[in-house]
Amino acid sequence: MQINYNKLPSLVRETLQGFFHPLAMDIDDLSLLNVINVKLSQLFSAKRIKFEGNQGQSLINYYAINICPSGGGKDQSLNLLNKWVFKDFKNDFYKERETFLDQKETDIRMEACNRYKKNEAKINAYIEEKLGDIRTLHFEENPKTPEGFYSSCLGFLNYEQGSVFVRNSEFASTMKNPKPEKLTSYDAIMEASEGNLAVTTTKGDKKSKQIEGVPVNVIFVTDGAILVEDKKAKDLFLSYLQKGFARRSNICYQKFPEIKYQPDFEKAEADKQQAFRNARTIAGQLEIIYNKIPFNAVIKMDIEAKKTLHSYNELCKKQAEELQGNEKDIVLVDIRQRFWKAYKMAALIACINNPEKMVVTDQEANMAIYQIELFHQSFKDYIGTKPKADHEKVYYFLYQNQGSWVSKTALREQNFVHPNNFKKWWEEVYEHVESFAESKGFTLVSEKGKGIKVNYKLVKNNIGGELSEGTMPPEKMMEVM
Repeated sequence: MQINYNKLPSLVRETLQGFFHPLAMDIDDLSLLNVINVKLSQLFSAKRIKFEGNQGQSLINYYAINICPSGGGKDQSLNLLNKWVFKDFKNDFYKERETFLDQKETDIRMEACNRYKKNEAKINAYIEEKLGDIRTLHFEENPKTPEGFYSSCLGFLNYEQGSVFVRNSEFASTMKNPKPEKLTSYDAIMEASEGNLAVTTTKGDKKSKQIEGVPVNVIFVTDGAILVEDKKAKDLFLSYLQKGFARRSNICYQKFPEIKYQPDFEKAEADKQQAFRNARTIAGQLEIIYNKIPFNAVIKMDIEAKKTLHSYNELCKKQAEELQGNEKDIVLVDIRQRFWKAYKMAALIACINNPEKMVVTDQEANMAIYQIELFHQSFKDYIGTKPKADHEKVYYFLYQNQGSWVSKTALREQNFVHPNNFKKWWEEVYEHVESFAESKGFTLVSEKGKGIKVNYKLVKNNIGGELSEGTMPPEKMMEVM
């Protein structure tokens, strides 16, 4: 999706263009923006910052869902940020965690000795019990059960700083093959979006305990092919969106990888090295911003920002009313709730732009609305996407492997159709693939390999030039298949 970089905070713009573009050029900008936002929220929400919205004070946090194409580098962007921009923050987190745990253990031992004096058995039993209550804290995690998620939230509650960060790349697979424990963990994650959670601590414990004031940041990076092509998975996903993920999350849908080229090797290497230098600069700027923000700060909104966000709220309600009956219910949910996401986004941007004053101005409000509209459009794109026809599936598989020969065996292994029916199916679909490729500006060419093997690839029409030796036009190749 095309983004107006001037409508982004300067630090976000620098991260997107100066760091990500040379290193992750095939990933959609909006997907990268979602990753940047959720990591910034993890950092700032660690100080338990709140903001004043239209319904009182709320914690800063961020829920992101990136629906990526197969081969779209689902984890690449997060890994790059953690390695080059958030490396020092991650290291500091674990150092502070160990200091906290050591001090906690010392306090427990002193308390045990004071309580039970010289009774060694009771002292040791008390220490063992209390140490068992101390949860291990993680910079990022993927809880498998609601009890595991609750345990993480409880750990950060006792820590009195930091935030839970859930990173999950199995969401689509779970939607396809749902397991009760995993689904209930998603329910708990959804419930915790406002920092509050009530859930049992263990499978055998029927008492429900309330956790309040722990910020939770979430990113689901998931396979778009499953959530589009598999009806069962998509229906279950839509039900979760309807239940609450739609109004809580900023959703990006990237249809297929953006194939971008940098043919000049020396320039490509120079761009990468510059990106690494930029990462150090960005990390330094983030550290300065972070140190300026006080713990438990409350972000205010000036009058102009309040007016802008009020007008946006009225616009959202008006659009929802006008589209009632003409738009899918799940889209209407997102239309109505966009204003609340804009409040949260504006507060997050204020941390970047105004870390000392901690005030949302009209500038932050408009920047927030701009981003929310981008995510809303991307969400609508996903909802409106229908499963691909067979010839489209083949085309996009070849497109993802653009520049390389793909064997007919490799096509068979994609399970577009049952292997026993592949030969007849391929004869029927081939011409449709060829025509569809032409409509997209490509020519489908074929190459006879060893024996009876046949390979295929897409060639961009505006490149020109002759076919390589041994390559036959498609219509001739069909004769030898």
